[in-house]
Amino acid sequence: MADQFRSRCAIASALEIIGDKWTLVVIRSLMLGAASYSDLLGAPERIATNILADRLNRLESWGLVESAPAPPGG
Repeated sequence: MADQFRSRCAIASALEIIGDKWTLVVIRSLMLGAASYSDLLGAPERIATNILADRLNRLESWGLVESAPAPPGG
């Protein structure tokens, strides 16, 4: 996976994954307890659904988040 980055620098590589505004907003929200797509949509920054879906897909492709079905009745 390391050969997928433009640089061998760990900081530069991390920025390629999480270095845009919306990805950082998503990560912050998750760290503060957001547990569902609707929780993330409720962030005060009002992220658009297409951007949220894209950032979650990116984070999942890197193994940083994992999607799961909602629990029954929840």
